[in-house]
Amino acid sequence: MPVLPTMETVDTPLLAAAQSIYNLYQQVHGAKALPAGVAVNRQTLRGYVLFTSQPVLLPQECFIPYDRLPEVTRL
Repeated sequence: MPVLPTMETVDTPLLAAAQSIYNLYQQVHGAKALPAGVAVNRQTLRGYVLFTSQPVLLPQECFIPYDRLPEVTRL
């Protein structure tokens, strides 16, 4: 059984993808509501912003909490 990554072992490309996904969301939709985090597919690095603190993820997805994003830009 594969070990799921913890926040201590999440790799840099995954964090960069989460940051990019969040920044794009913020540019398009503005800062209407504070998200819980970003779900990112570990294989394709595609993802989406989530607003629930207990998301249901696919096996290849990883949840990056909002407060763990490297740089949250405020517009």
